[in-house]
Amino acid sequence: MVNAIKETKYVKIKDCYYYSRANGGSYYEINCPFCNFENIAYAWSLTAVGKKCENCKAIINVDTGTGNFKVCKNDLKGKSKRWS
Repeated sequence: MVNAIKETKYVKIKDCYYYSRANGGSYYEINCPFCNFENIAYAWSLTAVGKKCENCKAIINVDTGTGNFKVCKNDLKGKSKRWS
């Protein structure tokens, strides 16, 4: 399997807006470092599977080593990610 990650950037959690809500509704507003699009992502989702940027499809999740958001952009355009 080919490593498909083209570039990785980090966003500090303290630079994002956090909105606390009851019953798992807490979310972050995260600006994508690749396209500067503002994404809204639930806190539980970021720690589990992550969130795709709605504009450029970069994957946003929590890097447990640094405690920051890790944003990974791949270079697979129009290719199957599973069979590449």
